[in-house]
Amino acid sequence: MNLLNRRCGECGHRELTWVNGKNKFTTPWRDFPLVFVTVDLEVIQCKHCGNYITYDAKKVDQAIEASLCSQTRQFIDIIKSKTNLKSKEVATILGISPAYLSSLHSGAKVPSFQLWNFLKAIVAVDPVELCKKLDPEFNVVKEDILLHA
Repeated sequence: MNLLNRRCGECGHRELTWVNGKNKFTTPWRDFPLVFVTVDLEVIQCKHCGNYITYDAKKVDQAIEASLCSQTRQFIDIIKSKTNLKSKEVATILGISPAYLSSLHSGAKVPSFQLWNFLKAIVAVDPVELCKKLDPEFNVVKEDILLHA
């Protein structure tokens, strides 16, 4: 794509250049308010204001899906390694089937924003403590009584 006749939609300048948007480019996507692209994606950047401009929606969608799948796989791996839980147990805690968890881990499915955000939240706090509290067999009321007795 020739950038000579193009202008930045933000500031109107013509100082545009091709850059790799990996780990730089963020965008809203479907029900996700903001997605951080973690795979290679060629985007146009305005040298004046720094705004990123995409030109191929299909490539952007593919990069976003690949980024979300990669992040989801990492979240699941972190949860499993820190809690020593099996996939079936992690699926039960998340409220999804083991088959769906496997599809998420392999990248065959893209998670919903709610599930992705939940996985991110589990990883952000102590996964062991959170998973204990999310376990259907864990009695929060009973533990609260024991802690305050």
